[in-house]
Amino acid sequence: MLFSRDSYSFTSNKFPKNHVYYDSMLVQLYYPRSLSPSRLDKYLAGGWFRSSSLLFRTSLICLEEDVYSVINIRLLLEDFAFKKRLRKIANRNAKKFQYSIGKPHITEAKERLYQQHKSRFKGFVLESLETFLYANDFGPSVFDTYEISVYDGDKLVAVSYFDLGKESMASILGLYDKDYEKYSPGTYTMLLEVEEALRRGVKYYYPGYILDGNSIFDYKLRLGTYQFYNWKGRWQSFSNYQGEDLDANRLKVGVETMAKALDANNIPYERLLYPYFSAGHLNLFEFDLLKSPLFISCYPSEELNNFMAVEYDFKQNVYKVSFVRPNFQLRQMYFDTPFYHQETPSQSVYAKEILEYTQQVWIVDDPNLLAERIAEVGEKRWQMYLNS
Repeated sequence: MLFSRDSYSFTSNKFPKNHVYYDSMLVQLYYPRSLSPSRLDKYLAGGWFRSSSLLFRTSLICLEEDVYSVINIRLLLEDFAFKKRLRKIANRNAKKFQYSIGKPHITEAKERLYQQHKSRFKGFVLESLETFLYANDFGPSVFDTYEISVYDGDKLVAVSYFDLGKESMASILGLYDKDYEKYSPGTYTMLLEVEEALRRGVKYYYPGYILDGNSIFDYKLRLGTYQFYNWKGRWQSFSNYQGEDLDANRLKVGVETMAKALDANNIPYERLLYPYFSAGHLNLFEFDLLKSPLFISCYPSEELNNFMAVEYDFKQNVYKVSFVRPNFQLRQMYFDTPFYHQETPSQSVYAKEILEYTQQVWIVDDPNLLAERIAEVGEKRWQMYLNS
């Protein structure tokens, strides 16, 4: 069993037969064909979040030229009261705007807001709002979704979407007109969602996740005192949050240790972020794809189709050396689309292609010993292997 919460197990034998479920040490993916409100509560309580038609859980993410740990947060609504500053935003906006709450109804205005905001989302971004809400190969959406639409007269200025469970509400998407940014429309729709949750007697409000560092998601923390999921099946007060033992830190420390060993042996290398890493953990494709969001490429050369990748497995505390190559077929089939956004000031820190393993070379727990082995073979012989 990988994760559990109290007596509720998330191992695959606990799932109903009408599902598709993929599980690995870093990434879990669940396509539900049916989903009761109480079952959604349990998934949310287990650190899962919704992405389009699926439920997803990962401890790592590549964003803004770095790899971060994902910190799932929730707001306990018992005895909750808005802070004075937030109440001021709500009262000010209530005088200027009107809003409605109901089941989703996609319009051209809402689609325009989605298109306007696609550039601020990183990674895999679905091409339309309709696809985001209803992309489901198994039929109609199983989520009980609502939308909050905010208007300035007849003009739509913001819209947000949330799912309801039995005792929980999960905010899944917020969009707004950038011309109204001074009114804090993203925060305002969150306030309206929380008000609706309080009206319905909901116990928990899930705004998604933040990262273990300053990020575009930090605005979520303005609402109040959150709990965070500690990846051991427990929720704790955010006041107890300590990020030293998070997966991203463990991964980066291991990679940096390997880099120092390579430096000591005069081996040229580059660190590369790999935002496609989650595909390697899911049995979605026939290829064996690279699995680490951050790895080292030794003897980098643009002339070689294959190259050497050194990954640090922080779960097992070992280094894995493999030969890898770009999988152009898979990129063209699934990823070479207009909805992939990874706009950054410098693309040089990213592996630009989907990578598949061609051969595993070594698994070693000592980075210094590994660097010595790599140096003993030498660059020319490695290039001969890679070209063969």
